[in-house]
Formats: sequence, C-alpha cells, structure tokens
Amino acid sequence: ALNPNNSANAASLSLVLFATGYFKAANDLAREAVAMEETPPRDASLVLALDAYRNARWSEASLAAEQAVGNDMLTRAIRVAALGELGADSAAQRLGEAATDRAAFVAAFRQAAKMAQLRADLVTSLETGLGKAGASFEAVASISGQ
Repeated sequence: ALNPNNSANAASLSLVLFATGYFKAANDLAREAVAMEETPPRDASLVLALDAYRNARWSEASLAAEQAVGNDMLTRAIRVAALGELGADSAAQRLGEAATDRAAFVAAFRQAAKMAQLRADLVTSLETGLGKAGASFEAVASISGQ
C-alpha cells in the first residue's frame, strides 16, 4: 500500500492523475505533496507547472518550472514555452540553453511528452509556446496528431 504521508508517492500519483485528465485532483494532491516537504518533489512541481500552463497562466507556469527540482526535458520545455507565450526577450536564449541542437530538442520533447502521457491538446499548446521561443515543429508532425 502507498503511504499517504510520503510526498514522493503523492507527487507521483498526482502526475498519473494529471495524465489521465483528473486535473483538479492532480493539482490538489501536488499541492499537498509540496506542502509536506521543504524541497518539493519533482513530479508535484511538474504537475503544478503543467496545470498552470494548461490554464494559460504563463507566469505561474514559468515560476513553477523554475522552482522545480531537476532539469528534465519537460521542465525545460515548460520553462521555455511559458517564456515564449509571455513574449519574453529571454525565451530564445532559454531555448538555446536548453538545446544546442534544436531538432534534437524537439524530438526529445516529443518523446518526454509521450512517456509522460500528456494529452494531445497540452502537447500542441506546449509546441506553440516553444515555437514562439524559436523551436521549429514543421519537419515532423506533432504527436498530438495535428
């Protein structure tokens, strides 16, 4: 059985809930996991960033991604995409820092989104933000099918 007082378990479950479309439950559980620890679990921070991004709260998504522990592909993509949506001057610079090879970045982002089982509409939205930052998604069709 999962220990309900374990923040890592709660964070992991919040990511599963988010991927399956239970956004409110995922967000609530992620916030509980963050409240349990001085350093928030990565999955909880990721859920909070994804949920903010999904709801077009670009500044909140950017902040949550900046505060996330780790530097995994999805976290980097949210950081860059949120800055792209905000029209920040630093968006292209952050894309350059995230990926010296932009084609490889695009492929890695799509793989990470697929592994996290993100919904197609969210992937498309992230791709839009990344595109505003300077990433090119023209070469290969999106995993969202659009």
